[in-house]
Amino acid sequence: DLERERDRWLGALADGEEKAAGVALGRAVAEAILRAREGDDWDAQAEYTFHPMGPGVYAEFRQHSATPQGFVFGAGWAKARPFFLRAADQFRTPPPPEIGSAAYTEAFNEVKEVGREASPARSPDQTHLALWWKDFAESSMNRLARQLLTAGKAGRMDLFDATRLFALMNASIFDGYVSVFENKFHFNHWRPFTAIRWADEDGNPDTWAQPDWNNTHRHTYPFPSYPSAHGTVCAAALTVLARSFGDAHPFTMTTPLVHEGGPMSPLMKMEPPTRSFPSFSSAAQECAISRVYLGIHFRYDSEAGNRLGGQIAEYAWDNFLVPVEAPSAHLR
Repeated sequence: DLERERDRWLGALADGEEKAAGVALGRAVAEAILRAREGDDWDAQAEYTFHPMGPGVYAEFRQHSATPQGFVFGAGWAKARPFFLRAADQFRTPPPPEIGSAAYTEAFNEVKEVGREASPARSPDQTHLALWWKDFAESSMNRLARQLLTAGKAGRMDLFDATRLFALMNASIFDGYVSVFENKFHFNHWRPFTAIRWADEDGNPDTWAQPDWNNTHRHTYPFPSYPSAHGTVCAAALTVLARSFGDAHPFTMTTPLVHEGGPMSPLMKMEPPTRSFPSFSSAAQECAISRVYLGIHFRYDSEAGNRLGGQIAEYAWDNFLVPVEAPSAHLR
């Protein structure tokens, strides 16, 4: 598929010295990037030991995540080398609220009510956005960027700026995952599924357990909760788009299919398949908060992820892939 796409583009160019030089340069650049990323540990295994059960401590729930006993996801990503960040812990989020605090109690009660299966406190639109935002950002954000670059005024962006946009957006998504998983395993914070079912043991007199509680899509991802990874990478991608087009850029985004539960579960159609936004920042905020209505994150998880993703993308935009001089009219 990739060779066919390459040949489709190259086939539009006349053979000759200029084409051959361009092909050689492109290959050299790709090989240099691959060499630079050797040993970045993107696929390395990492050790993780479950801690004794306690208030706020991440616990295994293999039945709810449909994973083998002892499985945890993402510990290796916390060790991968970022593209832009100096280190995975460059942006350390503040800790989550103490389990006995009023802030925790408020967040606990919110997700317990609006994030539970068939909740009457959740509006139809909130249910829709909870499910609609399940598509992972590396898919949905690239789909949105392609749409923006081929429609209307934005479609006239030149190849140089469009290439920079995709490079910054996707590397920021990668760095977002590295950073957020480093934060997750640093704080090792529990999921609402555990917190709500085990609340009688949490030492907070203002929380009550519901042993049969389940969330909107009857699934929880098998890794610590704080901050939200989805909130982080959505904010990273949408911040790059905001810096490219201006934040106040209304758009309609399409997500036709999502998984019913976790990854590899059957696909379901979204009706309607579109949602509209007045700005990129409002979309990033909705993406983050969707996890509360899905019942897999506390609000403070989502808000911290949204801030973290924005920090990563702003840092990337300001410091990397910056042209040493404006490209000439001929190059454009």
